[in-house]
Parts: sequence; structure tokens; C-alpha cells
Amino acid sequence: MSQPGDALQHTTSLSGSKADEYYAWKLMQERLAVWGDDRLSDSSKKLLGSISQREGIKHKILSKILGDDYAESTAKYAQLVRYTEGRKNKLDQAEYLANKVFDTLEAKAVLNELVGNPDGVEFSEVMGEPNQAITGGTGLGGILGNILGAVAGGRAAPAAAGGGAS
Repeated sequence: MSQPGDALQHTTSLSGSKADEYYAWKLMQERLAVWGDDRLSDSSKKLLGSISQREGIKHKILSKILGDDYAESTAKYAQLVRYTEGRKNKLDQAEYLANKVFDTLEAKAVLNELVGNPDGVEFSEVMGEPNQAITGGTGLGGILGNILGAVAGGRAAPAAAGGGAS
């Protein structure tokens, strides 16, 4: 289910017809024009002009790929088409990339909530000695580490003394 303000309901691709492409651009234009319409109250502007997080990411991406750096004759555009699985429409490309970015950020937020800051733990720590990497941490990782330490009979105690991951 899409969020309020997600005009295209985070589709992964436009259908390919020129009419759908036109109306997708027109819808975006109308939604952005709401903020400049003096006839509307502030509450109406918030309602009619609201955009979802996914849509906000798409607008940022779209503003970048509409620049001269991504003109159809450039290598960057060719890479963009390849990365977006053959999509040549800029709005379609932005929608595809926004979904990728949103899904990545959402997964990172969930993992951060469940096991703590994923950037605070070095990959080599986790892969080298998993028991040491999770003992002494906070959140779910810390709880699991303390349980593993108790079950292991003190094998994980040196990691807790050394600080572990936080």
C-alpha cells in the first residue's frame, strides 16, 4: 500500500504508453503547482501537495538526472539506462531508483532499530568472531550477546570487558 502523497503509488515502471507517460508528468506538475496557488488555504496545500518520503526521494533523483550530465548522448545516461534495467524515460528511471533507495534506507532503519547502529560494527568483527561482536552491545544484539555469554559459560566475557559493539 502506498503512503499518502505517493502519486504513482511507487510503481516500478510506467506502462510504456505515451498517454501514461504524459499523465504521470502532468500529475507531478499539478501536485507541485499546489504550493504556488494563492487560492488554496495552507491546510489545503498540505493535503493536496503532500508527498511521501518515496516521492521526495524521487524528486531529488529526478532533479539530478534531468541535468545536462545525464543527457541522452552521455555515458552517464547509458549507465543509468543499464542500471534501471533498460528504462529510458527519466520519470520511470527516477521512480525505479527511488524505490531502490527507499527500500535500502528502510531496511537500514529496521536493522538499526533491532540490532543497533550497523555502521558501528566492523564487518571483520562480526565475521571473525561472531560471539565477541554481539556481546556487550545495546538493543537486541546486546541481549542476545548476554544470553550467549551466559550459555557459553564465560567464553564471551572478554569481549564484554573489551567494549564489544555498541
